[in-house]
Amino acid sequence: MPFHSSVPEIRIELDQSHDAADNANVNGNGVQQRRQQQQTMVRGRVHIRVAKTVPVHRVCIDFVGDESVNLRAWAPLSSKTVSREVLCRRLTVHRGGMLNGGHHIYPFTVRVPPWVPSTLTRDMCRIRYVVRVAIERASLVSLLPSLGSSSGGGGGSGASDTKAVGSAWVREEEVECRRIRTSQRLARRKRVDQSVGCPDGSCHVRIWGSISRDVVKPGAHIRLDLSARTSDPRYGLRLLAASFAECVSCHVQVKGEERMVRKISNL
Repeated sequence: MPFHSSVPEIRIELDQSHDAADNANVNGNGVQQRRQQQQTMVRGRVHIRVAKTVPVHRVCIDFVGDESVNLRAWAPLSSKTVSREVLCRRLTVHRGGMLNGGHHIYPFTVRVPPWVPSTLTRDMCRIRYVVRVAIERASLVSLLPSLGSSSGGGGGSGASDTKAVGSAWVREEEVECRRIRTSQRLARRKRVDQSVGCPDGSCHVRIWGSISRDVVKPGAHIRLDLSARTSDPRYGLRLLAASFAECVSCHVQVKGEERMVRKISNL
């Protein structure tokens, strides 16, 4: 039976809440303390409905994150872009043999590591995450790296939203991934040490300390430890203010040479 004669219906059902895994520790005084592990859990179910039995190589569920950055400052995010994969977690839920006709449900849970960036949509760059389901044909196997250029439908259900890519049937659903972190200790910190001088050279102020390198979003908390000292005791420090900016950086190839392009915009 040709594979295309039984187009599968793929539907991705995502849980509304993506919670974070915690660990509970008990200190020396018997007080329970919770230490957040910063691992978001993405849970859901994949529904596959086939009219008749079909031979398949495998059924995979991928959680994929990709970043696209525009190389031209005056153009929208379109043709002149560079992309890279920031995350790929694969679950194989069915391997080899026949996929019997009927309704199949595959629950899945994906742990999102703490180092991945949040979902981001800007004029010059985009970071997106998708849950991708692929049913690979048994006769002509095309491994999933070739599926990176596919764009599946999201939101609806039915065989019309299932895309044929190579020798596989693919369906995608976009997931919003937000990383909210509160730094309680500077385990991952960046050293700050710089001097600011007066225009006339009469005095300068040295500022040093540490800042947490955790990624945050507006409304979250970040820890900043700073110290300051003036070079002349006759002058005091009346105000010390700090402002934070969002920095998106990427590496691109320009004529075979890797250069870093950085864009900074205030939060």
